[in-house]
Amino acid sequence: MEGILYMITIFNRKEVKITRRMEECFEICNLLASNGIPTATRTNSMTNLGRSRGIPGIDTNYANEYRIYVHRKNHEEATNILMRFKK
Repeated sequence: MEGILYMITIFNRKEVKITRRMEECFEICNLLASNGIPTATRTNSMTNLGRSRGIPGIDTNYANEYRIYVHRKNHEEATNILMRFKK
């Protein structure tokens, strides 16, 4: 399976991590990419009020949710890598 890249679609992806920290999302994606596992991410704004406004009392650093996906065939390997490098 080494050296084979699979296209990630909504039909064959599996979630490996959900985070609210952009830095953690980048770290995980880079870690998996350096191990030959492509990723796809989905961002969901928890405030959904537009760019110019915010909600009082909500830390803007944690206002987004980042979901990281890998191809179903790479899921086990990806979770093993993340468990080894868990902070």
